[in-house]
Amino acid sequence: MFSRLCTFRDKLYDLISHRKAATINLIDANTGSNNAESPTQLSLSPSFRRKYNSITKVISEFKLNGDPKESKDIPADDRTKLFRLEKEFIEPDDKNHFTFAMDTTPQPRRHSPKLNDKSVVYYPNSAPGNNPIVVGHSYSLLAYLPERQGNSPWIAPLDLRRVSTDEKGTQVGMQQLFDWIDANPDLPPDSLYIGIGDSAYSSLANQQQVEERTQQDTVLISRIPPRRNIYRLIASGHRKYGEKMMLKDQKTHFAYDQQISFPSQLKNGKQVEVTVTVWRDVVRRGTNKFKGYEHPFDLYRCTVTDPQTKKSVYAKPLWLTVFGKRRAELSLEQIYHKYQERPAVEHFFRFAKQHLLIASFQTPVTEHEENWWLIALLSYWQLYLAKDEIQGLPHPWEKYAPHFKRPQAESSPSSVKRCFDAVLREIGTPAHEVLPAVAGSGRQAGETQEPRKNHKVIFKSEKPKKEDKKKVDTAKNSKLPGCKKEGDISHPESLDKIANTVRKLAHDNGCDISDLIKKLSEPSPVPG
Repeated sequence: MFSRLCTFRDKLYDLISHRKAATINLIDANTGSNNAESPTQLSLSPSFRRKYNSITKVISEFKLNGDPKESKDIPADDRTKLFRLEKEFIEPDDKNHFTFAMDTTPQPRRHSPKLNDKSVVYYPNSAPGNNPIVVGHSYSLLAYLPERQGNSPWIAPLDLRRVSTDEKGTQVGMQQLFDWIDANPDLPPDSLYIGIGDSAYSSLANQQQVEERTQQDTVLISRIPPRRNIYRLIASGHRKYGEKMMLKDQKTHFAYDQQISFPSQLKNGKQVEVTVTVWRDVVRRGTNKFKGYEHPFDLYRCTVTDPQTKKSVYAKPLWLTVFGKRRAELSLEQIYHKYQERPAVEHFFRFAKQHLLIASFQTPVTEHEENWWLIALLSYWQLYLAKDEIQGLPHPWEKYAPHFKRPQAESSPSSVKRCFDAVLREIGTPAHEVLPAVAGSGRQAGETQEPRKNHKVIFKSEKPKKEDKKKVDTAKNSKLPGCKKEGDISHPESLDKIANTVRKLAHDNGCDISDLIKKLSEPSPVPG
């Protein structure tokens, strides 16, 4: 039993370069603990065989086959080794299609003046009148979406990467997808990689990344806001854009290319009828660098109706865009069902923050925060690999729920986590026993630490100031021939300013002012 989980743990243990045993103990404690409210409290777990101060050392020195003395982010080649390890535990569908989802989530750090590279990020706020923002960091997730066996929203998280203040979360997500694909060149050559994102991923920049990829093996499915305008593609002529179609105005919709209807079932078990309409090879306005009329895409409209009353279940239809050269390989029904799997990412964020303490590590060091997020990701991987061999353990008030009444119901992440301590007792750990350590010397008498510096909140809306052209030190821009700009002295524009400039130059060059006046009184040729 648990052969896949044991294989993953053994290979992960070999991948960790420093403090292997302590790191595995921390990952196990975070995976199986059900009462901890902070990473420090994980030291009370039976799975963590060390003292609480080892937690800080593990997080600060966590590297996957890297140099523990380096304080920078994990090198690209080491993250590549993690990608290759993850690839061994995911499988494509029968058509060699790999489905991924990308999304970002905030890490609130309201009271962290010592934390660097923090900005104002999106954060849902239910208080009326308050803006949905918070000071902190943002993290981008790349996840593999396996074929769902039941209603349990399982995903396989592949990568978590912090979005710096000079990056956009959507572009980081696309780069994560391409990095993971490129790190696994031994995948089937005819594989199709399908990325799924929300409306932020329907931007021109993301479309350009997909279109310009050399391998042409990626398709991006994303939601598009109904306020956008779409144009019909013109094959030839001086005009670049054809008939205009406003998504929110049905009167402007031109003829579609295909439409199908099929029965489906919502997450609550309700039977519905789904109608998918597609407009193929449409375009939208681009930029000077990315010509929109040269990069057509497919537009999908999905409506859900009650088969009995024929009324719409949702107030508005779902609009989707599909980018990529190989988009025609996906059927209309496939595209609808694949996008419906995207909300599982939201469940991962909620579960990781509530049960895996992913956003609970408060540290003034950004690199340590990034390490903890990756440790929490590995904790979820253990739950994911154990789910098929664990029968969910419901709470007493949950045993009458419809999910647990169904035969062979798939266990949820919460129910697997409640049983994981028993799994650890059965399979053991690759970590060696704790060895007695010699007490360190500690700080010497009179030794002090340099206080940490405060870091301001970076607002992305602020544009960097342009270089003042008046500060260019050239004789060409000076109004005094032969004089250069010195310090903060302005260009002379009056007799007083000329006199002040001359005194300044004479003093700086050690010249007597009377000798300079005599020199100026001598006749000189008029410059031509």
